[in-house]
Amino acid sequence: MAGGSWHDMGLGKTVTLIALHLLNQEAAATAEPTLVVCPATMLGAWEREIARSAPTVPVRRFHGPARTLDLLPADAVVLTTYATLRRSTDRLTGTSWSLVAADEAQAVKNHLSGTASALRKIPSRSRVALTGTPMENSLADLWALLDWATNGLLGTWSAFRERFARPIEAGRDTAAAARLAALISPLVLRRKKTDPGIAPEPCLADTAIVTSGGGGQMVHVDGAVELAVGTEQGHQCLRSATRSASRSSPSSVSPSCSARAG
Repeated sequence: MAGGSWHDMGLGKTVTLIALHLLNQEAAATAEPTLVVCPATMLGAWEREIARSAPTVPVRRFHGPARTLDLLPADAVVLTTYATLRRSTDRLTGTSWSLVAADEAQAVKNHLSGTASALRKIPSRSRVALTGTPMENSLADLWALLDWATNGLLGTWSAFRERFARPIEAGRDTAAAARLAALISPLVLRRKKTDPGIAPEPCLADTAIVTSGGGGQMVHVDGAVELAVGTEQGHQCLRSATRSASRSSPSSVSPSCSARAG
């Protein structure tokens, strides 16, 4: 995601997620806590960024033996890990969340995994998936991530496999690729390192997924496949959180994506 500055690896996805949390607090219907699930190594980075960008926001680590959600402020950001999510799913489902964010969302690409199952059980008004990692295996990764983020937008895996995955991956079906792009492209947040105002670097673009039931996009960039999905609320947040111009235009799905990304 994007924020006041675009970082080398994440291009400000964390900052814009924080801005989205603040935006949610402005309306009574969405003024509830945000849950961020991330690798344990990212807990400190999230705490530092929130302290820097939104110092009045209460932050709580739900991690370790003393973890608790008691007396949780309505405007809090709760940070937890994927391992803790799996162990404490029941406790996390007992809280009403305005937003659940999955950082390094490639951790949920396997829809049969315990992590993916636990994430699906957490109730929230909206879901955000953040990733700077390209699709690494097949369109199954795309389906798994969007199935969580958009709550079934792409249908069942078996239907998606027959309609899109097999024709695109095996048959290089450009028509199927175009249909998939049209289906998931309406609401997109995407920022590339090659965008104007960002110093060029010899690395791939980072992208973000933001959704509360919207659509998405698979982006073909420099021989890799990345993901971007967004809501209009996310677009407003993006525009308000940075002086740089945001880009939210759809890109085509390359029928050769699986071969190049695998």
